[in-house]
Amino acid sequence: MKSKRFLAWGMAVLMMAGLTGCGGNTETTAASGSTAAAPVTTEAAEAGSTKAETTAAEKTTAPSGGAASSGAEALPVDSAAFEAADAPSFQIILGHGTSETQLGGKNCAAFAKEVEARSNGKITCQVYPNGQLGSDAENYTSTQQGTIQMSWMATGSYVSYIPEVGILSMPMYFESADKCYELLLRGTAFRGALDQVFQDNGLVCIGISPTAFRTMTSSKKIETMEDFKGINIRTTDDQYQMKFWNDLGCNATPLAFSELYLALQQGLMDAEENPLDTVVNNNLGEVQKYVVTTNHVPFISTFMMNKAFFDSMPADYQNLVINILDEIAADNMAHYDEINDSALNTLISQNGCEVCELSGDVLKAMRETGEPIWKSMQDELGEEISSAFNTTMQEIQ
Repeated sequence: MKSKRFLAWGMAVLMMAGLTGCGGNTETTAASGSTAAAPVTTEAAEAGSTKAETTAAEKTTAPSGGAASSGAEALPVDSAAFEAADAPSFQIILGHGTSETQLGGKNCAAFAKEVEARSNGKITCQVYPNGQLGSDAENYTSTQQGTIQMSWMATGSYVSYIPEVGILSMPMYFESADKCYELLLRGTAFRGALDQVFQDNGLVCIGISPTAFRTMTSSKKIETMEDFKGINIRTTDDQYQMKFWNDLGCNATPLAFSELYLALQQGLMDAEENPLDTVVNNNLGEVQKYVVTTNHVPFISTFMMNKAFFDSMPADYQNLVINILDEIAADNMAHYDEINDSALNTLISQNGCEVCELSGDVLKAMRETGEPIWKSMQDELGEEISSAFNTTMQEIQ
């Protein structure tokens, strides 16, 4: 069973998800050129906190009522390994580019707190949010080189380094977040293939899971396929995503996220697509009128660690790190609807946004537009990752 701390943390996420943030985002980071990490400090575990036991029989399972119904088995951890007088200590620097008020930032903070408490202070983690250590690209490179030990980012931020993760962004492929979650669980053929790709790049994928869908917001009402035509939409700099929107009849432009608010405000862009959590925390609801329920690709968060650093930790330390991130992922999925509904309600109540609920026929037509792109993506990414993906999807359908 999950520790009480995680249930309390999950409720805290629900309480905070409806609050607007202070300009953090999930795609770009500030502090460009910042490469050196601040000194890591080791703090004592929180007084009075109860250590959760992790056993081989423990399951990382989402409570009933959430989008996901099951998780991967917890890896065995001997808590005595952290009590021994000669138990080694490890310090982790964790960099990320989002704000502390967004779900990704909260997940990083939760990991740091849990790993210190449950390792008896033998593993400490100093989190640097908001791009303090550089852009996502710089955090990726720093983690790969071992300058920092760990980073968090969305798959879109490192797809140019690990192209294989691009298969998770096939437009309109996933109809539910729970299927994407099951695809990425430890033990599936796809997760095994993906893990190997990370290791080939000097990294360990210690946690990867969906937290939301990217969806469209617009200054113009969109209810039919005809309504997409001529819409100027800001997208990520991804050839396949741009093709998808262009094939729908939009004019896709890969504008820098930092320029998005002003572009929407001035009418240079009509629309954009992001997780609703990002829309809320970057105040995009102030310059958008409609939320269009496209849910075209999942937003997938990734925790990665330098492989040499990971390999230097004893097995109990490694397993504890993995188990905590599995628990966080399961908790996110258990509260998936509440978290995303809270963001949507904020856009409606605080910004006056209207929801354009697309019909089944429109979503079907969008899916048909995306299908030819799936084949192109899989052909380019190669047989190995595509076969593992398709095999796993067939097993979990």
